[in-house]
Amino acid sequence: MTIIQKTEENWLEKQLELCGVDYFDFYLFHCMNHEGYEKHKRCNTFDIVKKLKSQGKIKHIAMSFHDTADVLDEILTKHPEMEFVQLQINYLDYDDPNVQSEACYNVAVKHGKKVMVDMIEVPDLAERAAEIDAMGVDYICVHTAFDVQKTGKDPLDDLKVVNKVLKHAKSAVAGGVKLNTIDAIVEEGAEIIVV
Repeated sequence: MTIIQKTEENWLEKQLELCGVDYFDFYLFHCMNHEGYEKHKRCNTFDIVKKLKSQGKIKHIAMSFHDTADVLDEILTKHPEMEFVQLQINYLDYDDPNVQSEACYNVAVKHGKKVMVDMIEVPDLAERAAEIDAMGVDYICVHTAFDVQKTGKDPLDDLKVVNKVLKHAKSAVAGGVKLNTIDAIVEEGAEIIVV
């Protein structure tokens, strides 16, 4: 947050330079919750990102969300510029009143936002991807955690599994994307690649 407080443009320019691009297709507020939302408000991040979008440096604004449905509703009501929400919808807690996966999904749909579901550490990827696809979500994201990458797991293999079962959603990839694998991931049809 200190970088954002010092300057409006320097932090994004550095990110663009590190990635070797002139703009980001999707700019994701990572791990948004009530506490993170309050920090972003204090730092004026939402207005800064909207300005950068108007300059063409960001094409789409999104967030990964990890809190209650009420918090999500507040954010989406006050920030309609959010174009999609990434949610983690798990087997056991979809209708859990504490986790609120179903309620968060319904809030995102109510606000007309696209929904991406993160499939990190899902045991039966094909089965769960088919179930999530049947819900009508927009994107299903193969997500290979850093520690899992060290075991040799490659997100391209999981992407192929997911793409075989998708009927409606588009696929996305996060984690494990490297310069020597990105072309194959694009060829496999990932709509969104998170780096």
